[in-house]
Amino acid sequence: MIRVEKEGLVFYQSENLLEAGVENYFLTRSGGVSEGAFESMNLSYRVGDEPERVRKNYEKLKKVLGISEIITAHQVHGGKVLDLDREEIEPEVLRNKEADAIITRRRGIGIGVLVADCFPVILAERQKRILVVAHAGRRGVLAGVVENSVRAVQERGGDKAEIVGVVGAGICQRCYSVDEEVVKGFQDIFPDMGRGFWSRNGERYQLDLRSAVLWILKRMGILDFQIEKIGLCSCCEQEFFSHRGGRGGRQIGLAWLR
Repeated sequence: MIRVEKEGLVFYQSENLLEAGVENYFLTRSGGVSEGAFESMNLSYRVGDEPERVRKNYEKLKKVLGISEIITAHQVHGGKVLDLDREEIEPEVLRNKEADAIITRRRGIGIGVLVADCFPVILAERQKRILVVAHAGRRGVLAGVVENSVRAVQERGGDKAEIVGVVGAGICQRCYSVDEEVVKGFQDIFPDMGRGFWSRNGERYQLDLRSAVLWILKRMGILDFQIEKIGLCSCCEQEFFSHRGGRGGRQIGLAWLR
């Protein structure tokens, strides 16, 4: 994993994905024009930022990274995967389609998920040239977004052994306090997960969502060596937007096939 600063933007990249022919960018909140709680590279139109500032942020992002289109969806913390190959490339239309993952075999089209404590996940099948990005928050994980993303690759002829990927920055266990109902939800959906992904802290629990995502990938047949991790906490690290940390914008996990 490498950290890059370019024309004010700061982002992380997976060298493994680059070697596989996948441009990939895990943005921080630096380099944009938004102000206040959204300072400065906020890329969400849905959090109360001025739309014109968000538009300017996208324009700068596309210019600096050299990409003409960036596609996102309306994330609802669910398990749906949007098949971009069956859609017209109309960013404003697709931005209002509900989905928490996007899959494509098209080259040169950026697909991204917006996050601020949830985990951006990028997976690429090297031989069949299939790319999927997923927004893995607690509710989306319970709704099956990680499993559905892997299955979507397989349904297009992909081989799990040829998948490489990255789990980006997100909230760490120490910062992610949840109630007993959340833990019970994980126990109900993943009865074989065990107790290693949460710890008791008085009346509350600390949930290790990153490890849960990695565990689900491994259960789906994606082995540890196939997945890189940005081991940073979006809440602890001031360079990221964080819902729990009171930094109200959204950064993007973005990728495209060369």
